[in-house]
Amino acid sequence: MEKRFITIEGPPVEVSEDVYRAFKRPAWTERKRRQVRKDHEVSLESYGEETAGWTPPFEDALIDGLMLEETMDGIAYGRGTEPD
Repeated sequence: MEKRFITIEGPPVEVSEDVYRAFKRPAWTERKRRQVRKDHEVSLESYGEETAGWTPPFEDALIDGLMLEETMDGIAYGRGTEPD
């Protein structure tokens, strides 16, 4: 088994594999989090190029709702009633 050492304000101290892993786990987790975040970052310039022509679902629903409202207003106007 490989010897494991940790350093806390002084010379390195030999520790068991379990202690070494418990000591290093937060640093490993943070390094992995930063790598994942870096891999998923997108610049604003490339975002515009990658998403050209794509409309978010919310915007589609909003446009559909507005078109439906205008259609209903037109039907109400044709019947001689006031639109809601």
